[in-house]
Amino acid sequence: NRDIEKAVIDISEKIENPKGEFVILVEAEIYFAIGDIGKTSVVLNGIRTSEEPTYFILSSKVAFKNRRYQDALQYCQAFNERRPNTSPANYQLMGDCYTKLGKSGKAIKAYRKAEEIAKEQGSHTVDLTDKINKQEMIAEFKKEERDARNLGKKK
Repeated sequence: NRDIEKAVIDISEKIENPKGEFVILVEAEIYFAIGDIGKTSVVLNGIRTSEEPTYFILSSKVAFKNRRYQDALQYCQAFNERRPNTSPANYQLMGDCYTKLGKSGKAIKAYRKAEEIAKEQGSHTVDLTDKINKQEMIAEFKKEERDARNLGKKK
């Protein structure tokens, strides 16, 4: 980890504008890749208004790892606004966020969208069947629970 950190600093010092957005994003990606979420967050906080898709992807992953699922979801949605229907991984992360937030129906839609995009792109197949099935079971359970409560109120 120290060698990678030193390499990032060396690269930053050699580039004319070490505070340029591209350099900041590369640095954040490296920290994220080595598992240093704290430094990734610090680096990303140096960017306030970015339109770069990498910013939104990294920010969503960091927020998710920090259990800030609503924030992660907002970053995923911001990415989709800029690059609609391009990243199965982004939709999968959205599904994971919705799952953590207890929104099974939206999670299922996001997982299915991830599978659809991967299939359209002809890239490696994304199989989220297990996640979809689990969310369908949870949604069904919640529906039965609501129905039982409503039946109890009618008596």
